[in-house]
Amino acid sequence: MDQTELVQLEAELRGIATEAQLGWVLAQVDEMVAQGVAEDQSEEDFLSKERVDSWSAFDVNAPALKSVKPGSSRTSAAVVNRPWTVRERVLTLLEALRRVLVELPLIEQDTLSRLSDISTDKVASVQRVTFEPDMDVIGSEKQLVNASEESRLQQAKIKRLLDDLRGEVES
Repeated sequence: MDQTELVQLEAELRGIATEAQLGWVLAQVDEMVAQGVAEDQSEEDFLSKERVDSWSAFDVNAPALKSVKPGSSRTSAAVVNRPWTVRERVLTLLEALRRVLVELPLIEQDTLSRLSDISTDKVASVQRVTFEPDMDVIGSEKQLVNASEESRLQQAKIKRLLDDLRGEVES
């Protein structure tokens, strides 16, 4: 996929997630993206950037780098944050949606099954499990877990769709 298609796909996925009341997932992805991607750079690469000229000897924002001794083949590294690429953002959003829409319901269904198995005459069996995300987060609402066969089929479709999209983005 080219950049334009990736931007369009990201917008569509965000719209779908918002309509599905998954704004809390988008908020978490956005928080991750805002932090950038930490990368190691050699001191030589880092210092070769144009912004080095703007640092003064007393600049508190200037990077702290270990010096390299003359004749040493070892270079020290600096960790810098770079912005996420569109492809990385889309892949991360797809992964977050897969975890919420496919993996989380499977965990909840397994929990429901296990809790139902331990019911006795003295303890009522568990009929449902409710997932309650942080209510302070925009777009978060209670979601009832349905362990029906129809629900499992829908999850399988969603998983295939997300896997197919991931394959398209990665190619």
